[in-house]
Amino acid sequence: MFYFNLFKQAKYVLCITSLTLISTPLWAENAPAAILTTQAPAVGLQENRAVLTLDQAIQLAQQYQPLQTLWQSRLEIAEGNLKQSSLWQNPEISFEQTGFKSTVEQERSFAVSQKLDLFGVRSAKKKLATITLDSEATRQLAYQAQLKLAVTAAYWRVAQAERQLQLIQAQSRLSEASEQAAKRRLEAGRIAEVEYSRVLIAHQQVLTQLAMAQAGLKEVRFQLARLWGNTQPVFISTAALTSNNIWPELDEAGLNVSILQDSPQQQLLQQQQKQAQARLVLAKAQSKPQPTVSLGINQTRIPSMQNDMDNRLTLGVSMPIPVFNRNQGIIQATQALSHISMDQQRYNVSLREQQIQAGLIRLNALSSQYQQLQQHQLPLAKSIQQKTLEGFEIGKFSVTEVQQATREYQTIQFNQLQLLSQAWQLSLQMQAISLGLSGEFDMNDANYMDNSQLQLWQDTLSIPLMGTGE
Repeated sequence: MFYFNLFKQAKYVLCITSLTLISTPLWAENAPAAILTTQAPAVGLQENRAVLTLDQAIQLAQQYQPLQTLWQSRLEIAEGNLKQSSLWQNPEISFEQTGFKSTVEQERSFAVSQKLDLFGVRSAKKKLATITLDSEATRQLAYQAQLKLAVTAAYWRVAQAERQLQLIQAQSRLSEASEQAAKRRLEAGRIAEVEYSRVLIAHQQVLTQLAMAQAGLKEVRFQLARLWGNTQPVFISTAALTSNNIWPELDEAGLNVSILQDSPQQQLLQQQQKQAQARLVLAKAQSKPQPTVSLGINQTRIPSMQNDMDNRLTLGVSMPIPVFNRNQGIIQATQALSHISMDQQRYNVSLREQQIQAGLIRLNALSSQYQQLQQHQLPLAKSIQQKTLEGFEIGKFSVTEVQQATREYQTIQFNQLQLLSQAWQLSLQMQAISLGLSGEFDMNDANYMDNSQLQLWQDTLSIPLMGTGE
């Protein structure tokens, strides 16, 4: 990201404030009782010129519904498929006549035929359509979880940029003080002009970095506010700017296998397994010969019998002979898909559990390193830097020594920033793993939700429509 690269150039750190990750699953809070599109848009919370909390940012993003029409369309498609799956095949009517002259024998035949469903094809289609309809609510929960994750990441980027700016502002004041001290020493003839020029150049670099930090903060504020449809954010700052809780926290119990099994993505896998089983039942039912029953009447008129009509009721049954096509290929493929779906479900649970355990181990290691820097190295480097600057003002240290002490202090700050950034990225990545989004989510991707929404539109256009019910 732009602001992170700026840190690499300046080697400044932010003693960043925290956005503690709650242990409650992202999909559990504010979960809709029914399909989300049946609810009216939320009204009430507005972005104000005040400190913005993470919960407020999430609520603002949730009540902004750019995909409301799309969700409603998906629901209508699923309901239409369910309605279509319940329909019987239309009956057929036939009429046949032989002999059209009154002097010859005439025969007329009327019949109505209906294809019967003796092996549950219609009920299998209805079950498949019902599972698909139920999955729409789960897909919306999964989308809401994605949204909360994206808001958390965007909120963290703003908090990071705020603290970056705050740090560089402090560094600017320190740099200005150093420049003024060097100027006084130059006027007193205690340092050469070239040494003062070096201090002045360093001060100008800090001012350049300050302007870049301000631009970077403006960019990430825009990225955050865009998640609730606002291109001109008005909030003053994030609540993380005044928080004392720096390190991201994750509850190991909140990321165990049971939660993984209850995540929206895991529920979708379970529904996919049910769909695969329903398709197998449908394929087997369709492999059976479906009889067609016909009921009709035959009328015969013979001229020699004084045009009397002979009416006879007819009843017939026809049935295909499953000699060649018994859906063998479809049944085989559907069985394979069903087995793959079951294996995928078990594999995903096991893999996510292992990934989260590995992530927690790494997070603990990063925490130990961070505490070492925070409690020991950083205070010592800060003390050395301050004492060196004080000594420089009284002529005890040279410009080179002041710059060396400052660089060492900034290097430790930069290392602390890297650890903190890695920890936050790891924490959000573990949340993504628990949602089944580990391969899609990137903490620094400001277009994550845009790409997700575009994919959702494309998936909607690819939804298969149910054929005529049988």
